[in-house]
Formats: sequence, C-alpha cells, structure tokens
Amino acid sequence: MAVAIDRSRMLFESRHYASQLQSLAHLAVDLATIAEPDRVLITAAQRFVHSLDFEACGIVRRSPLGPWEVITSATNRAGEKDLSYRYREDPQILPEDKCLLLPETRSVIMQPVLHTEYWVRLESALAGEFAPTDSHLVAAFCGHIAAALENARLYAQGLRNAKWSERRMLAADLHDSVSQRLFSAQLLMSAMALKIADQDTARILSQVQQLVQTSRQELRDMVQALRPPDSRGLAQRIRDRLEPLATVLGIRIDCQIAWDIDRWLTPEQDDALCSIVDEAMQNILKHASAHTVTILIAHCQNLVTAALADDGAGFDASAAAKGLGLHSMQHRVRALGGAFAIDTAPGRGTRLTLSLPAGKENS
Repeated sequence: MAVAIDRSRMLFESRHYASQLQSLAHLAVDLATIAEPDRVLITAAQRFVHSLDFEACGIVRRSPLGPWEVITSATNRAGEKDLSYRYREDPQILPEDKCLLLPETRSVIMQPVLHTEYWVRLESALAGEFAPTDSHLVAAFCGHIAAALENARLYAQGLRNAKWSERRMLAADLHDSVSQRLFSAQLLMSAMALKIADQDTARILSQVQQLVQTSRQELRDMVQALRPPDSRGLAQRIRDRLEPLATVLGIRIDCQIAWDIDRWLTPEQDDALCSIVDEAMQNILKHASAHTVTILIAHCQNLVTAALADDGAGFDASAAAKGLGLHSMQHRVRALGGAFAIDTAPGRGTRLTLSLPAGKENS
C-alpha cells in the first residue's frame, strides 16, 4: 500500500511539473511579444503565479538605500494553503521586514534575473513548501524575463534610432535649404544697405536684417535640437569618465546604474547627473583620500534616485555648506524639482543622495 501511494504521489508530481513547464513555455512566448519593460515585469509576475499555481510571486530589487523594493507582485488566492491549524504565535514566520509579498511568510525562493538589477521572489505561508523543481522553474523563468527585457530594450532602441534618423534628415534639409537661403538674403540686404541713402529706408532695412539674423539663430537652435544626443547613454558616459580614475589612481569604483535609466531622464536631468558625478568625484580625489567609491542610480516609482558614497575622510557639512561644489549640486537638483541631501562627518566618509522627478519616456 505504501509503495502504491508513493508511486501515485510521484506520478502526480511528475505530471504537475510537466504541466508547469508547458505553462512556462507559453508564458515565455507571450513575454517575447511585449515591447514595454514595465509590462514585461507585471505580466511575468501575474501569469507565473496564476498559471503555475504558486501563492505569491514578486519582482524585486535592492533600492539605493539598502532594503529590498518590490517592483511588482501578484498573489494567488486559489494557491493559498489551508493554515487553519496554525497557532497564533508561529516561530516559523519570517520577521515582518522579511515578508515582502505575504503578511506571513515561511518559505522563500529568490533567483536573480541575469544582466539586470531584478530578482524573482516566491513566498509561501507554509514551511518547506518549495521543492528543487520549483527552483528549476524559477531559474528558467528568470531567463525568460531577461530575454523579454532585452527584446523590449532592442525594440525601444530601434524606435529611437528610427526617430533620430528622421530628425537627422530633417536637420540636414533645414540646414541645406532654409538656412542657406536666409544667409543669402542677409548678404543681399547688407549689399543693399551700402547703396541706400534714405535714412528711413535704411532703418527699415536694418530691422529686416535683424529679423533675418534672429531667424537664422533660431533655425540653428532647431537644427541643433534635432541632432541626436550622445548615443552612449548616461551609464556608459559615466563609466567612461570613471574608468581612467580607477585605473590610474587605484580607487575601487562600484558603479551600478539601472539599464533603462535613460528612459526616465530628460536631457536637463541627464546633464545634471553627469555634472554632479563629475563634481563629486573631483571632491573625492581632492579631499577625501578614499579607497572605495560607490555610485547607485536607479528608477523607483516616479523618481530617479542617485547615491554617491565614499570611505574617505569625511568633513563637517555645516562648515563646508558653501564649498566643495555642494552649493552648485544643490542648485542643479532643486532647479529640476528634486531633493538633495548629504550625510558626512569627519572620519566616516561621505554619502550624497538625491532624487529627481522621473521625466517622461523619450518620444
């Protein structure tokens, strides 16, 4: 009898695992068709928890301030287990700050989504709920999410390339046609001004020349705006600036920047972040005598957050409030509607934190 029961249980588990693999394959196909990264994450969590019959699934990441942050999550009421037998005080329940998805969590699986800042997290209200096959499912699921996010990134990159290609063509047309005609008109009016003796006519002609000059300047500004920005993106530009410092000066620089951060930055915010990182690094090199520098830039809900920390000498923030470029950094951040803070003291390093309202996705 016991052997028959074991065989029946093994057959059931085998069939259930095969069904989960089939559901995961269908989910992978659907994720590959989604072009927005946010929708990839939301759909992945919802479909995984319901199609594969788990209690709770979440996509999480570490926030710049340390704790885990839930990006999106889904729970399955049908997948919840009967816990009517449990006592009021259950020593197996994880601490409250460790229960990210369920109010009472006893089992957890976490796996990283490779080449991203995200992790997949499963929680259950039962102790010892997850089997080795569940870990295999989560690992495969993470691979599907990574592939879907890469597809979405490439799709967005293709749209941006097409957009900037059209803008380059328009900028070239404006420069080669309208700008040249305005320049020719300005030359002709300058020649006419030399031959006109009447003061009133000369004054009117001078006003027309000024209008043409203003129009040429506005056209140049338009052409400049139509040209594409630095194609490397914020993360690569910052890393390119930091790499020589780490190599030449022997400073360990840990730079973690969200892979999709450019989606959430306006050009003004992009320039401000680059300038703040530059200013902060100059301060560290000149004054901190630091061995390690950590830079974290991420998108969190409606904010772009950044943190720059070093293990150097630190300083008295009140005494240096208007020095070390701090006033310039604060002005840049606050001019963009953001918040800026500094945490430092002599002998314990320095940590700069800032947040900016997330700009709309580039369009």
